[in-house]
Amino acid sequence: MKLSKKADKIYLRSLLANHNQIFVNAGKCRYDFKCHLNAVHEAIENKDKKIAVCIYISKDDEPILHFLNYQKDKFFDNTLGHHCSENKYFFVKWVYAGEFSFIGDIFQIVIDEWRAKLPWHIRWFTKHRV
Repeated sequence: MKLSKKADKIYLRSLLANHNQIFVNAGKCRYDFKCHLNAVHEAIENKDKKIAVCIYISKDDEPILHFLNYQKDKFFDNTLGHHCSENKYFFVKWVYAGEFSFIGDIFQIVIDEWRAKLPWHIRWFTKHRV
């Protein structure tokens, strides 16, 4: 537990130092923990050219990898819906339409990139995920 909290602090420092906080609008509420699939589905339905990878900080100060839709210069959360107002979101990167079919791989790659930021002893002795 102690190492997980330490990992959270490392992630938070990296977010604050290297990523911009973004405002997120409520979209559809699915609350199914499949944000990457929800975002791709909505993007295909709307013929959007990209979705956003972000990390949000929950009300419990836990960093969570998340995917958002992007339309008309606004971000939308089509997984948490109005519950998104409880979190602070930080933009990480874009995923473009040509990459949508690889969204599961992209999800894992981003997790691996963020876990690489942790010292080896935290990576080895926790199953902490971003």
